[in-house]
Amino acid sequence: MSIHSGVILFACVAVVTWSSSSRAMAGEPLKVMTYNIRYDGGSRQLPENEKPWSAESGPSRRDMVLSVIDSMKPDLLGLQEALPQQVDDVAADLEGYESYSVGRDDGKRRGEHCSIYYRKDRFERLGEGTFWLCDTPDKPGSKHPDAACPRIASWILLADRENDGKQLVFLNMHWDHVGREAREFAAKTVIDQLAIIESADHAIVVGDLNSNEGSQEIERLLGDKRVPLVDAFRQVHPDQQVDELTFNGFRDRSRGKRIDFVMTSPAWKPIGAEIIRTQFDGILPSDHYPVVVELDLQK
Repeated sequence: MSIHSGVILFACVAVVTWSSSSRAMAGEPLKVMTYNIRYDGGSRQLPENEKPWSAESGPSRRDMVLSVIDSMKPDLLGLQEALPQQVDDVAADLEGYESYSVGRDDGKRRGEHCSIYYRKDRFERLGEGTFWLCDTPDKPGSKHPDAACPRIASWILLADRENDGKQLVFLNMHWDHVGREAREFAAKTVIDQLAIIESADHAIVVGDLNSNEGSQEIERLLGDKRVPLVDAFRQVHPDQQVDELTFNGFRDRSRGKRIDFVMTSPAWKPIGAEIIRTQFDGILPSDHYPVVVELDLQK
């Protein structure tokens, strides 16, 4: 139930069944969440079934999204499509978290963000950065010729106090929704950048990739031996099912494939994974379902 802004909404939750294996790992498990929250449409005419991010009366997506995040209590959270006010709204709600967030249009505040939030009692931030998914990765606002708009990846380097100070890299990204060549280039760029970041052998990579499992661009990302990555959801659920859809288009549906991913280096053992399909009185908080994965650090 969400009670933000005085609006009461009752949640109905449906998920892909959580699966976990017996623990034989060291340290505390790590819960990771990736969530495309759909940008704030502002005053424009919204498509059917999409509610406003904030509303003076009636249901607002802000309250629903915050309720979903609060219910999951992730240790690490990556959001895509968050505009500056949405970044601030989530940060204000998440007590006990710190954040890193950069706008894709100017490298500061403007445009959509790939926001990162992390528990400040568990992690110490040692470094951070953002790069653009094109051949000028350090130039704010730049884009691949095949892309519809600028695309970014943001990352942080953390020390995990609950795993003996072990360092890890958490990277959050959003690939282009139009250009396949742009997505393939994004896969290469992400590995190029990860390969020069300290502790990439303990990487956790999340995001909306706008590509299905088995696509050439996903295979390129997973197949690059410089920074080996695995699909954490598939590690937990080895057999692909018909109801793994993560882009819902604000419609109550589950049949289809994922485009939202959590990927990890082999240093992590995925022990649980789920697709969260929470609704509020039949209303969906976003046009994507979030994906939550629980990880253990290998001995």
